[in-house]
Amino acid sequence: MFNSGSTPPLLHWSDVSIDRSLNLASKHRPFLLLLYHLLSLPTLKFTPSTRSHPIPLFTEPTMVARPNKPSALSATPGPQRQAAVNISHGNQRVAATLPTGESVEILLYGATVVSWKDAAGEEKLWLSEKAALDGSKAVRGGIPLVFPVCYAPYNLLYLFHSYSVSRQVTPVANSCDKQVFGPPPPNHATSSLPQHGFARTSNWEFLGKSTSESEAEGGNADLSVKLDFGLSSAGLDAETRKKWGYDFNLIYSVTLGKKSLTTSLVVTNDDERSFELQVLMHTYFRIKDITQVSITGLQDAEYLDKVDNLKAKKETSSAVKIEGETDRVYTPSGTVAIQEGGKTSFTVTRDNLADVVLWNPWVEKAQGMGDYAPKDGYKNMVCVEAGSVRGWQTLEKGDAFEGSQTITLE
Repeated sequence: MFNSGSTPPLLHWSDVSIDRSLNLASKHRPFLLLLYHLLSLPTLKFTPSTRSHPIPLFTEPTMVARPNKPSALSATPGPQRQAAVNISHGNQRVAATLPTGESVEILLYGATVVSWKDAAGEEKLWLSEKAALDGSKAVRGGIPLVFPVCYAPYNLLYLFHSYSVSRQVTPVANSCDKQVFGPPPPNHATSSLPQHGFARTSNWEFLGKSTSESEAEGGNADLSVKLDFGLSSAGLDAETRKKWGYDFNLIYSVTLGKKSLTTSLVVTNDDERSFELQVLMHTYFRIKDITQVSITGLQDAEYLDKVDNLKAKKETSSAVKIEGETDRVYTPSGTVAIQEGGKTSFTVTRDNLADVVLWNPWVEKAQGMGDYAPKDGYKNMVCVEAGSVRGWQTLEKGDAFEGSQTITLE
């Protein structure tokens, strides 16, 4: 203790340290207050995680949907699907393949379709093993194109006479030179042409391709490719030109779709004179067993039966069976279908082609054709041919005729 007014004693070193500490505390007061509050928080208790996987140090950012997202941020569409078109065999064959696998092949000789396959690669057309594919003769099989004449000469008035008398039907009003089953009378313009005309034995020009998309089920788009071929009077050889001296132009289009094939012919008369014509798309369909095949859509249709002395008849069956040599010209009103084992394999829809030829050579005729192989091939093919052969189409100067068929796989 010391008396008031006396000199205070010197401070101990520890008192100096306390004083300096107080000065530091005053200087760093904000920091110390924060530290105090942190130390005053309740003690955290950590327990082991029950997650099956550890929480990652970094996580992917979550995308937030924005209704007014700028167009610049929209997804860039991929490349458009394209059909592959190839020209091969010395520029004598054109082939097209869709992205889904369907394919078609056409020879420039005759513009003959020689192959049509579905997406699984299964062939849908019958082609003889001995078919000439080198341009030496017409192709046996596929889809030969018949123009401007079809079969052998028979007068339609005569053909319908027996049918009319027995059923009290008025004969069809055609002039005497209206023929079916082709070469016409000696005075007809096509009389010197070979059977089935010259289109299937002429060299055509490939004009190009075009593709299109159509709306399909589920909102998807089906791609198709169209191949165009041309033949004009200027492209005929001298001998054929001498036999048929008209100026004309043909555009033949083959369109391959996902489950369909369309063939279309446009005939234009570029001559000063009119001429008459017949058209037939001679389709050979590949089937598994002819005994299991029936043709529907022919019931009540009139037809000419070449095997039965060209008698005019009317179809009574709803499902026509092939049980022997068959060569008939029907005039059905609607779609014709090929069934195998009771299930539809193909449907044939026609536009401006009123007639349907039904043909199968059967045993004897198959044996007699040198380019028909194998000889029992009649068991695996049937021809259902869309055309205009029951009479003639007259084409005036500058006019055009167009006909087409669409074959659909079921």
